Amino acid sequence: YMKNSTNLKPTVGEKCLVCVPFSYPYGFATSTLMSLLCGREAVLAPTLSKDNINYYLQKNPNIIFGSPAMLELIRRNAEDDLDLSSLHTFISGGDFLSPNQSQEAKEFFRSHGSSKIEICNGSGNAESGGASTNSVGIEVKHETVGKVLAGTKSIVVNPETLEELKYGEEGMLCISGKHVFKEYYKNPELTAQAKFMYKGKEYLGLEYRSVTVAKNNLKFAGVDWASFEQCDITVPNLIRKPKDNLGWDIITCFEVLEHVGKHNVEQVLENIYNNMSSKTTCFISTPCYDPVVGAAQNHIIDGVVGEMTYDELEEKLLKTGFKIEKVYGTFASIKDYEFLLKGWQREMYDHLKEYYDTNILACLMAPFFPKQSRNCLWVLKKGDKVNG
Repeated sequence: YMKNSTNLKPTVGEKCLVCVPFSYPYGFATSTLMSLLCGREAVLAPTLSKDNINYYLQKNPNIIFGSPAMLELIRRNAEDDLDLSSLHTFISGGDFLSPNQSQEAKEFFRSHGSSKIEICNGSGNAESGGASTNSVGIEVKHETVGKVLAGTKSIVVNPETLEELKYGEEGMLCISGKHVFKEYYKNPELTAQAKFMYKGKEYLGLEYRSVTVAKNNLKFAGVDWASFEQCDITVPNLIRKPKDNLGWDIITCFEVLEHVGKHNVEQVLENIYNNMSSKTTCFISTPCYDPVVGAAQNHIIDGVVGEMTYDELEEKLLKTGFKIEKVYGTFASIKDYEFLLKGWQREMYDHLKEYYDTNILACLMAPFFPKQSRNCLWVLKKGDKVNG
């Protein structure tokens, strides 16, 4: 794993700060057990928060096993005079850091004395077994996995059609081999979504949408109120009617807008609007873009950030004709809303803080502060279009 993600050799006596729960392979096997077996010292931080982050960072770690959220917690709460000169590697697991996020992280750690800091992405090694690719002996490049190792069959496919692409064409890397994970524990549905068959071999990748649609139609064949179909929601004038042809009661769009490309957002909203009646309620959930934090790598389409700020999405919704009934924050950094707490909100927050950790508090209080949240749920009805 360390070779894949950081090109580092095991060094006896080094300190690793482990900030990931043991319920994840990344937190237990990868970060902790591997560190101990290599002769490293593992500094465990099971309840990391803004209140104790500086305490753990003062343990002089050489390596931090973290995540994008952990990086943000460190950046926002590290004391100005904190010395991180011992740190040489920050590894992001669970999700990837974008090139912009990686560069900002380097600048932050360098400002705290870490002159040779490397920011590395290590996500995906649990499923691949960590033995599919290797970056040893070559330059570590962000968003790359190195060279494919012997014993690993690999193909690059179009993620929409799963058709194999030609040399030089960009697509999704899929791998096959005896080292690839067998299944997600007691979760056959998720396993089926992660693997697919191609020319007699089972590959780790993404399941084609039509397969999911076909399975759902078969599963719900006896249910008269459910149907599934595959369509491109960016196509103009897309109309889809339910079985009873009376219109939709509820339309949901959860974590979709940030993936369609910003140039397609207005068309997707227009399609949703045109499929609504006066009785339809629409729920849209999507991140609120924060230029300081940056966007997740899979929210950047053709080099353009697909996320929108709160005000940007609000303007598009009103222009399309939606009536905004309510907006709830679903997740917010405590630092962004704590200064707004007053009266009963402050009292409730102080009571909850005695029992819950900051990760839970960030979600519990977010509904009260949608404009300060990192993700929002918009409750919409069909209204009148706004000209101009």
